Amino acid sequence: MIGPNIVTSGLRLNLDAVDPASYVGSGNTWKDRSGNGFDFTNDSGFTSDFNAAGWFGLSDDGTEVPADTQISTNSTCTLVLWMWTRDTQAICWSGQSNSYYVGAYRSGNKEYYNNAGSPTFYVDTVEKDNIYDYIRDGWWHMIEFKNVDFSSWTTHRFNQYTSGGYTFATGAIAKILLYDRNLTAAESRQNFNAVSGSRFPPHPYIA
Repeated sequence: MIGPNIVTSGLRLNLDAVDPASYVGSGNTWKDRSGNGFDFTNDSGFTSDFNAAGWFGLSDDGTEVPADTQISTNSTCTLVLWMWTRDTQAICWSGQSNSYYVGAYRSGNKEYYNNAGSPTFYVDTVEKDNIYDYIRDGWWHMIEFKNVDFSSWTTHRFNQYTSGGYTFATGAIAKILLYDRNLTAAESRQNFNAVSGSRFPPHPYIA
């Protein structure tokens, strides 16, 4: 199930905690529903709230959700994360040996990337020059990284970034999309409207 009105052109990865075919409500496998077979494995630190709300809670032990495979060889990709957090640290999409990453990392590094080209960062379809300041409010947000170079990445994983003792811990993640091209502004808005209108309440989720 892709979901109504989700952009499908160039879609390489579709993980959705509310879709029983993507996550059955138990176990460690989070299945890709894009048709490309890029299944992820949940480490023990991710707690499923699937039966209640269709998301995974995050815990403060440095665990991650990895797929040890190359998802895209393109140099201009779009990564979309639907999540909420009140954490003071980081979110990170990383690759092999933690030397490939894109995300937000504490106040001194508002946007954080390495071996990922020169990405641009968006919160709820609006470009931001410091997403760290806009995502830690306990509201659900659609966070996008556009113009990401994934051509040399041999692994992909979503993790609570733990380098130097900084750990992303408080929050939840519900949906991940990865495209092998840059989405247009209209396409980003289409995805935002499709998901926010049907999935999440118009108020913060407070654990």
